[in-house]
Amino acid sequence: MSNQEENSLKKVINLWSGIAVVFGNIVGSGIFISPKGVLLHSGSVGLSLIFWALCGVISMLGALTFAELGTLIHKSGGMFAYIQAAFGNLIAFIYLWATLVIILPTTTAIIGQLCGQYILQPIFSDCQVPDLPPKLVAACAIALLVVINSLKVEYATRIQNFFSILKLLSLACIFIGGLVNLCFGHTENLQNGFAKSTTSPSEIALALYVGMFSYGGWYTLNFLTEEMEKPEKNLPKAIVIGLTMVTAIYILTNISYFSVLSADELLKSDAVAMVNTTSYTIIAFNKLMDFFLHKKSFMEKLLPKAKLLISIAVACSVFGSLNGLILASSRVYFVGARDGLLPNIVSCLHDKRRTPLPAVTLQGLLSIIMLFAGDIFKLINYVIFIDSVAFFATTLALFFLRRKMPDAPRPIKVPIIIPIIFLIICVFLIFVPIIVKPDTVLVSIIVLALAVPAYIIGVMWEKKPKIYKVYMTNLTIFLQKLFLLCPQKNTS
Repeated sequence: MSNQEENSLKKVINLWSGIAVVFGNIVGSGIFISPKGVLLHSGSVGLSLIFWALCGVISMLGALTFAELGTLIHKSGGMFAYIQAAFGNLIAFIYLWATLVIILPTTTAIIGQLCGQYILQPIFSDCQVPDLPPKLVAACAIALLVVINSLKVEYATRIQNFFSILKLLSLACIFIGGLVNLCFGHTENLQNGFAKSTTSPSEIALALYVGMFSYGGWYTLNFLTEEMEKPEKNLPKAIVIGLTMVTAIYILTNISYFSVLSADELLKSDAVAMVNTTSYTIIAFNKLMDFFLHKKSFMEKLLPKAKLLISIAVACSVFGSLNGLILASSRVYFVGARDGLLPNIVSCLHDKRRTPLPAVTLQGLLSIIMLFAGDIFKLINYVIFIDSVAFFATTLALFFLRRKMPDAPRPIKVPIIIPIIFLIICVFLIFVPIIVKPDTVLVSIIVLALAVPAYIIGVMWEKKPKIYKVYMTNLTIFLQKLFLLCPQKNTS
């Protein structure tokens, strides 16, 4: 093995692990939370199912766009790498800044807290879960996954594979039972499926927003390009296969819900409060069991067990998503530091394990700090808006790179209409918050604008005080010796 190979990320992600990363990062709590919201804003069962399929198609358009970029730019970091290649360091740093201060810490903290909520839900079955215990559980879960991801990438991918299979089996139990129920003639909830369908543009937009929440994460495999075996072949295959699986399972799961619940029953379920977000899943599960067993007394005994089973299933689903997020998104910090936009220590690898220990640790620390900083759920709107801007910039990068690198090898070159449609959708996702929540947009723009002085001071200002340079050099050397770290040069 050459020195360059010894001092680089290990290529341990094959096609099946890639599919597990895509599937596992998308499927979290969304499919258990979003059905009520999509139905509420769409107005009818039939239109809600169309919106679930449409959200899958929109995600696929983005995935195909990212597949071309990922096979053109063989570099980890996902959107950061593509924006940097097209627009240079300043615009890339603005994205990096946004991921550093709000997007990734907030997203990781929210998923961690959801995991804590579902783990503790059976314990607090008769009351609302207090605020602090889920945060403590979330902090422990994040710390555990930071350790696992720092020890060996293979450990993280095995966990991802395991929990992806577990998610698939959990959802299969729901949708197979529902389909069997339909085969026995229980189709009354699907008849007149388009009655009361909305025609309001604002309601349609909200239905799409809620549905797209459940599809978030389809792009995370692009963060791991350098760790994939044959990325030019496996990256697009994994993205398309994983996303197709998710779309099919989401539609089947929603059909299963409607095989045992009417629209009114689902809307009246107490699925708004986080502690009870799985209520309609539990109701559907119990009705299916009642149908198969024909024993009401058994169902009365089963209800507490159903709550426990559903809570465990959702907790496992969210924990798998948390692992996938830490595995993939920590590479953004790693690549940013390797390119000189963050402190050098963040670009170091463990000398023996070849894991980006500092980058993973940084993400864990920032996420735990964000977890206890206040009500993180109020930050969701900022994250969604900034993410939409990042998707717009990344899609725009594809057009720039086709002009900038016309002769570069492109294993995949999607028809131009695909990124054009996705770009229009990104514009839509940007302008809806501007109209509905302009205060959120203003704060988001301020956060992005603060990246410019940070870039000037941190990157452009080369003649920093000598005392600062000496301090940073000594600190870097100390941490390298303490944690057995070695620097990695950018060989992309």
